Amino acid sequence: MVRAAKEYFNASGSYEDQNMRLAEICLKLFPKSEERIKEELDLISALPMLQDFKIFMLPLRGGRRMWGI
Repeated sequence: MVRAAKEYFNASGSYEDQNMRLAEICLKLFPKSEERIKEELDLISALPMLQDFKIFMLPLRGGRRMWGI
């Protein structure tokens, strides 16, 4: 499921992309006590704030959009 969430996130063109919703759904299948999962859910929930600053590209993380998997 984590790999599927990564693929959906990376395939998203924007926060509104349906793939972003699918990534979030995959991550919500895990216990919220897992710090890595919580961090990624926090990232997804913070993405709409970027639009307030006229930033429409999704962030990159360590040369990749999400996780180092």
